[in-house]
Amino acid sequence: VADAAKRAHASEEDTLARNAARKTASRAAAQEGDAAREVLEEAGEAEDTTSSSESEPRFHSLESMLHWAIAHQTDHQSPGPADVSVAAEDDSVSSMSSAEGGQQLELGEVNSSVEPPSAFQHDYGKVTELEELIASQISELDELEQHVRFLKHAMDSLDVQEYSRMEQALQVIEDLCHDVDNAIHLISLDAYRLLYSVLRIRVSKERGQTALSVQSTAALCIATCSQNNAQVTAHLLSTGASRELLNSLSGSQYAAEESAELHSRALRAIAGLLRADKRVISELEHEGSGLRILSAALLTEFQTSEQGTTRSQTRLIRGALQVLSALFQHLHTQKHQRSKWIDAFARLGVLRRVESLLKHSDVNIQEAAAEVILMLAGGDAFKS
Repeated sequence: VADAAKRAHASEEDTLARNAARKTASRAAAQEGDAAREVLEEAGEAEDTTSSSESEPRFHSLESMLHWAIAHQTDHQSPGPADVSVAAEDDSVSSMSSAEGGQQLELGEVNSSVEPPSAFQHDYGKVTELEELIASQISELDELEQHVRFLKHAMDSLDVQEYSRMEQALQVIEDLCHDVDNAIHLISLDAYRLLYSVLRIRVSKERGQTALSVQSTAALCIATCSQNNAQVTAHLLSTGASRELLNSLSGSQYAAEESAELHSRALRAIAGLLRADKRVISELEHEGSGLRILSAALLTEFQTSEQGTTRSQTRLIRGALQVLSALFQHLHTQKHQRSKWIDAFARLGVLRRVESLLKHSDVNIQEAAAEVILMLAGGDAFKS
């Protein structure tokens, strides 16, 4: 019993000793926490005195306080990139503010001397250019209509003395119709039928070369208006332009310079219409007119070889070659019709003439002849 009592007493003393140790540790921790809080408070007061704009830091341990202290040691260090950029932004904002203030103070003076912004000037320039373009277009249409009215009046009287003025009017119309819209506008004026009427003018001794010049310029108008203009080309095909052009070539002589000019321009127009629509072939086949006209055009140089080839006659040969090229391009898949044309040209010596033109002095004629030969390369035309 005595031993048990001693053991119980010893256990109680151990428990009391452990409790006392816990209390001592608790008091020491409390004192240590008070000291830490005092340090934190002193650090917070110091931060408030150096930067009143920053919020009061709050620390939960000595380690967080240490990290904060290291991050804010900038008194003896050079500013980093972030600090520099922030300072630059602050400076720019302050300078902009001061500049805005100065502008507000001197707004009257600025308004009196300021120029429109460059973007506004650019847009205003575009508007001005558009207005000038519209005015120019209206002016061109007025001029076009004026010359068409004169031609109608001149064709009613057919005064020989008016032929020179008619030619000048046609030259102006041709020049204006390089613009696609002006060429289309002629449809609304029914001007193409007027050009056909010019092509029908009878060439007599008293009218002579002047009438041929007027017809030549009318043919040039048709060629220019139909070039790269599907709407005008369709209108010309529907109103029989190819027949009118072929008829204009049937009665004149190639010896005259004006006649060669008329034929070259008419063939150029026919070639353009033929490239657009193969139905023109039927016009060429009508009464052999196409065969006859093309053969005469290509053989013209033999008739004038002693005097040399003039510029108009050179263009005449080119025009005939262009018609031949367009013709055989359409006949590429029609063997029977193709053979018929080849045989007819071979009998007249046209194919040998085309082959000889590869050595012509004019490069454009050489190229046109080569194009025709390529179209015929699959046949028997050049084997002999």
